[in-house]
Amino acid sequence: MDALRPLRVLIVAGGRGVRMGSLTDNQQKCLMTVAGRPVLEHVLNNLQKAFGSAEVVIATGYYNHLIKQCFGNRFGKIPIRYVHDPNLIGVKRRILLAEKICEEPLLVLPGDVIVSPHSLRELVSEYYRNPGHLATLLLTKEHAQAPTHGLKEVAGSEIVRSVYPGIKEWEEGQLRATGIFYVGKGFFEFLQSTPPEMEALSGSINFGLEKGFKFNFHRMTDCWYHFAVPQDLEVESIVF
Repeated sequence: MDALRPLRVLIVAGGRGVRMGSLTDNQQKCLMTVAGRPVLEHVLNNLQKAFGSAEVVIATGYYNHLIKQCFGNRFGKIPIRYVHDPNLIGVKRRILLAEKICEEPLLVLPGDVIVSPHSLRELVSEYYRNPGHLATLLLTKEHAQAPTHGLKEVAGSEIVRSVYPGIKEWEEGQLRATGIFYVGKGFFEFLQSTPPEMEALSGSINFGLEKGFKFNFHRMTDCWYHFAVPQDLEVESIVF
């Protein structure tokens, strides 16, 4: 990582959160309170703990004005900018909103997943320890937190296949995607080259593998928190 400038980060926080039911009728899911704070505040706080500072862009959609009201243009040492599309678009298109104002390499985070500062640092370190990959994904054997997240079939340190939609069952050699990844130069161009109907990132990864791109991973050993359904909010404290 370039020691002369802060880490660049894109947080994707535009979804409707339909599995939360009526809880998100008038609320953005990433602003729901967990352990006394909005989920997104935990995400930003752990970024600051991990890297000291960062240049953050938040890609918004549903109830974007509430995110801006809550966080404005700065969180501690972290300056925040926004890109926005009010439509209910997929993650790939939400990421591409930031193409004109974000420069790779770039850490990409969902706004509804909390991982430890240690795991964030290790993910970025893994990318630079093993150059030559388009992206390094944060994967885990702890499946229960997000059984609908895609699975990644791995061999050695490489990802060889992406399984999506996510399934609750998994096989040896398959790890669960957290939705967090670090991307290198050319990632936006790669996403633009994928078929327009291919909205899921898992499909884009398989497309990239077929085209000869390489993806590796860091296997997270810390616990993690994902917020998809009301029961996920019943967390008294965030502990790693």
